[in-house]
Amino acid sequence: GDEDLEALEHAIADAETAQVDEDQLNVARDRLQALRELKQKRLQMEEALAAAVGQGDCAALAMAIEQATNAGVDVDLLSQAKASLETLVTMQKMEAAKQVLEEAAAGEDTGLL
Repeated sequence: GDEDLEALEHAIADAETAQVDEDQLNVARDRLQALRELKQKRLQMEEALAAAVGQGDCAALAMAIEQATNAGVDVDLLSQAKASLETLVTMQKMEAAKQVLEEAAAGEDTGLL
């Protein structure tokens, strides 16, 4: 997490002060950059996940959950998004059932028979 990034930043600074071999420093700097990129990707996925929850689109939310899972997004945030998806699916099913009942009550062909 953020602590790992800070620890690595401090270790690199200490190693520079101690005049550690430049090749070793470059390896550490590359690792630090990779960790920063992973963090940025995770933050972007968290934002996309929050946006998908707000949209109320089941397909978009399911895709965002999958991508966020692969990006290592916080487990609690993923759990909340999954719960939102379950709620959306249930609401859509209820709305579809309501529509069929309304059509049946109006004597329309519901396509069920």
